[in-house]
Amino acid sequence: RFSRSGSGKRDVEQFFEKQETLEDDPTIEPQDAPEVVSTGRKIAIMPGGFKPPHMGHYMAAKALWQRSEPDFMIVLVGNKSRSESIGEKSIEIDDRMSKNIWDLYFSSDPEMDVSKIQVLAPGVSPIRWMYDSLGNIDNNDPMSFNNGDTIITAKGEKDQDDTRFAGMASAAEKSSIKFESITVPMFGAGISGTEMRKMICRGDDRIIEFFPDHIVSREVVDPSKPQLGSKN
Repeated sequence: RFSRSGSGKRDVEQFFEKQETLEDDPTIEPQDAPEVVSTGRKIAIMPGGFKPPHMGHYMAAKALWQRSEPDFMIVLVGNKSRSESIGEKSIEIDDRMSKNIWDLYFSSDPEMDVSKIQVLAPGVSPIRWMYDSLGNIDNNDPMSFNNGDTIITAKGEKDQDDTRFAGMASAAEKSSIKFESITVPMFGAGISGTEMRKMICRGDDRIIEFFPDHIVSREVVDPSKPQLGSKN
């Protein structure tokens, strides 16, 4: 857990430094493939860039999980890396790092059933992966889309008019798959990935306010600083 005490800033710095040098974080239990049946399933999909995933992303994923009540859920991480520099300090967050952070969030949350959740970094955009998967139905493979499945994806309020979702519904229908989308609110204080990367570069300990509650202790960081999205 990240501490909101004075050590919190270094906790975050060490975490991201470790992610830059490891292929996979050995402190996180690897996720097995979700335990699923292969007929008439509900599959929730949370697509996005997530560089890095923050409290708002995680709460949106939990909202999708709770509202859709799926047989299993897939979080799709976009393939594009994002970087930021301030002075001599720089940070680059790629899809592998993002996946490790998502895995940490889920594996440490007692409210989530990790046997039915998988985070994928497929090496392409989430939208591309979904279209490709809809074009490669395999009823003999429970980890592929099957005829009769229902796909339920999350979209933010700003994505209401995104034509990609309408096109995906048509592609799903051709494969006898039902496609639904649920609009989920953006939780938290509205922090962006860009601002989070800048906070990492600045060594700003208030970044801890934008991680999910269950991985952050509630000790006060510094009462003299303005609190962004305070959890007290």
